[in-house]
Amino acid sequence: MTSFQLQHLSYAYEDKLILRDIHFSIQEGERIGILGPSGSGKSTLLNIVAGLLPLKQGVVLDGEKEINDLPPEKREMAMMFQQPLLFPHLTILDNAAFALKMRKVAKKQQHEQAKEWLAAVGMEGMEKRYPHELSGGQQQRVALARALAAKPNLLLLDEPFSALDPELRLEMRDLVQDVQQKSNTTMIFVTHDRDEAFAIADRLVILIDGMVKQIDTPRQCYETPASPEVANFIGCKNIFYGMWEQDTFTSSSFVHTFQHANMGKVSGWLVLRPETISMTSRTTKHENAPLTAKVKNIQYRQGYYDYILDMNGTNLHSRQFTESAANVQMGDEVTVQFGTYHFIEDEKKGE
Repeated sequence: MTSFQLQHLSYAYEDKLILRDIHFSIQEGERIGILGPSGSGKSTLLNIVAGLLPLKQGVVLDGEKEINDLPPEKREMAMMFQQPLLFPHLTILDNAAFALKMRKVAKKQQHEQAKEWLAAVGMEGMEKRYPHELSGGQQQRVALARALAAKPNLLLLDEPFSALDPELRLEMRDLVQDVQQKSNTTMIFVTHDRDEAFAIADRLVILIDGMVKQIDTPRQCYETPASPEVANFIGCKNIFYGMWEQDTFTSSSFVHTFQHANMGKVSGWLVLRPETISMTSRTTKHENAPLTAKVKNIQYRQGYYDYILDMNGTNLHSRQFTESAANVQMGDEVTVQFGTYHFIEDEKKGE
């Protein structure tokens, strides 16, 4: 069931176009992640949906109702910002109940609902404290309880975990998923953190230079990026422009034949995810792996190694689990094999 729709939204500031023809729908109970680099228009888009910025071109629909001209307080939305923005003179309980107070809910009911949500976010027993008595992570928990206590039709989050340390970010990420699933609250969150977006979102809206470049599940965005810009932003650095002719791909960096590719004759970008590139010591012979490279850099991660290989002056990024990478060292000559690949056709070339 469609909950919200954004139809052909564009926004300019001082004659500079910030957003260009944004168009997508949000299903009830869905978690939408707006992912993009800094300056791509993510927060601007969220502020337009919330009614904090005027919309002069496009339509925002709540169900079938247009809400372009509704002020923020009448949109039945709640928003979390990078900072908790709690009222310092109010207790935690009164902060969590604030939106209910503005709706003139009876005080007893305000406190009952606020206590329920404070308990849901792990703040039970702290109702009488004040914001200055809490850590940053605890303050964000209160801000989340305040947002959810209002029972919004749409919860908006503008990078609310960016000021927290890594461990607290993970805790808050899991908490938001947990309470969102229990309440079935429809949610849009903005982030430039790929890990965060992949962990939380049901679908991603990839926003680059104010334009939607792809809308899909996190897995599809990663495995089948719609453009080389998306592939690069998602984190795949092995992007090569070249020409297919049947099973053979030719680029300025290498020529390689893939089994059963049968691509015909077409130009575009070959995308090779680092985990699909395997390598072995050059002393081991592989008839189907004529490509060779030299190990240029090794970085250990949690359970795997990231390698940068020098292949004829071109960097090739490979990711290997610890066990399979144990015998490869800096400076080694290795044989490279390509596994699963993704191809993005150059549409302009085909015109």
